[in-house]
Amino acid sequence: MRRYLCRHVIADGVDMGLCVVTITPTEEVTIAPFVCETPATIYLDGILEIYTDGHILRAITHNGKPLKP
Repeated sequence: MRRYLCRHVIADGVDMGLCVVTITPTEEVTIAPFVCETPATIYLDGILEIYTDGHILRAITHNGKPLKP
């Protein structure tokens, strides 16, 4: 599982603020508002853009470049 704390998230065209984005091994995506710090969470400054098909990840970019896990 990958977890990112992001300053700015755009998910399927919806603009959000500070959020935690979780991506499971099956590429399912959940996005939740930041509440408290969680171990093993990577902080990403800038803009994280997520494109999904339902809740399944299609593409993810950080500051315009593809994000590699």
